Amino acid sequence: MSEGEYDKTLRLDRTGDIFVNDQNDAEVIGGHNAVIVELKILLLTIQGEDPFDETHGLRVFEIAGASDEVLEREVRFALQEDDRVVEVNEVDVSGSEANRTRDVDVTVTLTHGKTVQFGVEME
Repeated sequence: MSEGEYDKTLRLDRTGDIFVNDQNDAEVIGGHNAVIVELKILLLTIQGEDPFDETHGLRVFEIAGASDEVLEREVRFALQEDDRVVEVNEVDVSGSEANRTRDVDVTVTLTHGKTVQFGVEME
């Protein structure tokens, strides 16, 4: 699969909201950037929430109140379920358990050999 074969989607910000530029327009993106958006959505979706694919998403009940190590394991597990991800190279969890907000920075290798990095803010 070449990068050009990936679908297009709307750009998201770090919190998972649709990104709106200075002209107040949403931006359409493609290629590996579209895959990054879809992987972010994967990590921000509670497993079982999608009625069309109940295995899609993060096992939220496994990570609620859990350590950074458990969150890292569950993020790796969820990402490895995506056919476009060849390898989960790195998962870095930071932030405060006290306010229940964690920053998760991820590096993955995609099917066409491109290594990409992205981050999500999880509450």
